[in-house]
Amino acid sequence: MISATIAATGRVAALVLLCSAFGVTAETRGTFSTEAGAAFLDGSPVAAAEAAASLELAEGRTASRFLCNLQGRAGALLSGSAAARADFSWNPGELSTVCSLEGGLSGTEGGLPSWRSALGLLVAIDGTELSTKGSLGLERQSVDGLLSTIADAGLEFSYLAGDFLLKPKVDGSFALADAGGTTLSILPGLGLSWYPGLPVSASLAGGWSRSYAGSTPSDSLVAEAGLYAALGPAYGRIEGSATIGAGGLSAGAAEAGITFDIGRIGKSRLSLPTRASWLLGGSPVFSLFAGLGLSMD
Repeated sequence: MISATIAATGRVAALVLLCSAFGVTAETRGTFSTEAGAAFLDGSPVAAAEAAASLELAEGRTASRFLCNLQGRAGALLSGSAAARADFSWNPGELSTVCSLEGGLSGTEGGLPSWRSALGLLVAIDGTELSTKGSLGLERQSVDGLLSTIADAGLEFSYLAGDFLLKPKVDGSFALADAGGTTLSILPGLGLSWYPGLPVSASLAGGWSRSYAGSTPSDSLVAEAGLYAALGPAYGRIEGSATIGAGGLSAGAAEAGITFDIGRIGKSRLSLPTRASWLLGGSPVFSLFAGLGLSMD
């Protein structure tokens, strides 16, 4: 998210001024973060920068959240992307409803730009021990000039058993390409989260995916794991995922990060996020980032 400090900060300020102009007196909270580092593509370093800003408005049972993300890389080829998302939620009692709108644009020097737009709906019923969550989504995208429409749906249950949270779920998606061809994916899975007495939590999820491109099915296994800890002024996390197909490991990702709480300046809190990530899928990518975060209540 390249050189976006001024742009992202200005967007948060503009949203605050807009709400004030229309007499909105809701509780507001804003966050801003910027990071710089290097991504290593096939062993060659590439300078990279990222920035993100968000604004949250809450009043009574309704809340709205606006997010903006920018990123860029400068190396043999320039590349960048921008994305925005708006969430509108309503929480009457145990029922929670979230409607989301999002869009994004990305491109690489000398290549065709890619874009996506999506509409989503999430409905959750929160209980003391058992919770249910259902989601629907519709997406339109263009990748390398190829247009497609994607519809997805998901259903998840959460059951609290002592220090453990069980999450059986099933997700499905259907993609239709304008040039012809359809793909159907089904992913049933099971998640497990652990919350012991210490400020530590762990999660593990796995499932099986079957995709149909035409009449030929393709099966793969999907696994995700995470470890999270809050120790004093620092918060750490380790996350990883892997997709294993007929030919072995087809995609994988791992990321570790530590965020240090620096302190407060008035009503604002400063933090120092650091992270390292590894991405496998085509050409391996290893990235290192450090930055500065600011949250405003």
